[in-house]
This record gives sequence, structure tokens and C-alpha cells, in this order.
Amino acid sequence: MLLLVCIFLFALIRIAPGSPNQKYLSPKFNSALIEEIKISQGLDQPLFNQFYNFVQNLLVGDLGISFEHNRPVLDVISEYLPITITLAILTVIVSLCIALLFALINMYFASPRLTEFITRISLVLYNTPTFVIGVFLIYLLSYQIKIFPSSGLNSFEAHNYSFINYYLDRFHHLILPVITLSVTVFPVYYKYLIGRLEELKHSTFVLYLTSIGTPQQEINMKHILPNAVNPLIAIIGIDLGNLLSGTLITEVIFGLPGLGRLTLNGIFARDYPLIIGCVLIAGLLILISNFIADLVRSQIDPRLSEGLMN
Repeated sequence: MLLLVCIFLFALIRIAPGSPNQKYLSPKFNSALIEEIKISQGLDQPLFNQFYNFVQNLLVGDLGISFEHNRPVLDVISEYLPITITLAILTVIVSLCIALLFALINMYFASPRLTEFITRISLVLYNTPTFVIGVFLIYLLSYQIKIFPSSGLNSFEAHNYSFINYYLDRFHHLILPVITLSVTVFPVYYKYLIGRLEELKHSTFVLYLTSIGTPQQEINMKHILPNAVNPLIAIIGIDLGNLLSGTLITEVIFGLPGLGRLTLNGIFARDYPLIIGCVLIAGLLILISNFIADLVRSQIDPRLSEGLMN
């Protein structure tokens, strides 16, 4: 799959209008200098040779040199990727906690009006664009109430902070972006949980446990809830992979140096090695997150492993 992504991406970015050398088009630069730059970047070779060299370097872990940063692509990505990973993991954790909270409220205080109210609110939040939620939160919590910073990863004076205060300040800056993403992610988890909980309430094993006098709280916490969460893990794996591949809009709104923003900057600069490197890393993260989700599901429910072996 990564090889197919590499082939299609390599072809698409080269048939797209523009060239990395366009930024050097200026009366101050003569054509000979521009040609030297083109040769140094390997863009004077035929496309097949460029692709062959790229694959050959890729097999040894070399993604090339970024045209824009004039540094190895892996070094550039390694500076931006930790922010995206932190943002993605925090978003999944917060979204899952909110979904579980509402699901438990619905389980213990079940009423048609409450269920309908929570469902409608979650649907409204799910269908609201991320940039609308982000701008609204910045206006409300940054400019009006002044609780959270509006952008950036750290305060201007953060370099003078101690180690603990430095990362506490960073966490403070990430709260709004995490809330922005969680608001649009948790409704999906909640919907899956509610549907599965409703299905399990009327299942045969729950009716049997009720008939033999098992306490309702034990049934809910030991039998219904774990079985409801298991299918949700697959959805979390997909969402985590998508978040790890770059939360572009949120990173742009809050000025965060993440993988999505780096990819966008690479596209605007026609930085071919950087674009391919970012997309390959994003694809790899999606595959890894889905694989980990499958492993977790197989550990929780051994029937999945048995079915696969059979």
C-alpha cells in the first residue's frame, strides 16, 4: 500500500502545475544559476530515473533532502511529528472519556428525553466544521474570558521556564486544539457506544445474568460495557490514524507546527521530497494505528483470533 501511495503521489505532484525552481525566477538570477540549482536537486533527470533513485534511497531509509529547508526530510519531519502525535493521542483519550461519560449517564439515568437531547447535541457538534468550533473557542475562551492562549505552542518567555513549567505551558496551549478536535470526534464514539449498549441490553447472556439475580451494576460494568467498547476500538484505530496523519485545519487555526501544516507548506513550495516524505509517514502511521487496534481487540476478545485462525 505504501508503494502504491508513493507511485501515485510521485506522479501527481509532478504533473501538477508549477515547479520548485519558480521561486528562483528573478532578474537577479541568471538562467545558468537556475539550471545549476535544478541539477543539484536532480530535477534535470528523466522522471523514471528520478523515481528509481527515490525508491533506491527509500529502501535504505533516505527520504532525500528538502528543497525548502535544505535538510534531510526525516530531520524536518521529526521536528513536527511529535506535536501531531501528542495532539492526536490527547484527542482520542478526551473523546473516548466524554463518550463513555455520556454513555454511562444514558445507561444509569435512561430516559427518552435525555437520550434524544444528548443525541441531538452530538449530531450538531459532529456536523459543525472544525474551523467554526476553533474560531468560536478562541473568541470565547481566549479573547473574552482569557483562560487559554489563542495560538502557538509555548509562551514567548517559555525558554526561561523550568523543565516542568515549560511542558505545563505547552499543555496549556494544547487544551483548546484538543477540545476543538474532541468536539467533532466524540459524537462518533458516543453513537457507536449507544447503539451497541442498546443491543447488548436485550442479548441472551444479559437476560440470563438478570434471571439468576446478578446485580445490575455488575452486569453493566463487567459484561455490557466491555463488550460495547470492543468494536469501538476499531473505530478509534481509524480515527487515531487520521489524526496522526495531520490535523491540518486545527494546526493552521492555532498556529501549531504539526505534520499537516508541514505538508501544506511543502505543497505550496513544491518541495517534492518533503511532500512524499510527509505522506509516506502519514500512511505508515495510519497502518500502524489500525494494526495496533486489531491487536488490542484480539487481546480483549479471543474469539477474533480464533476466527482468524479457523
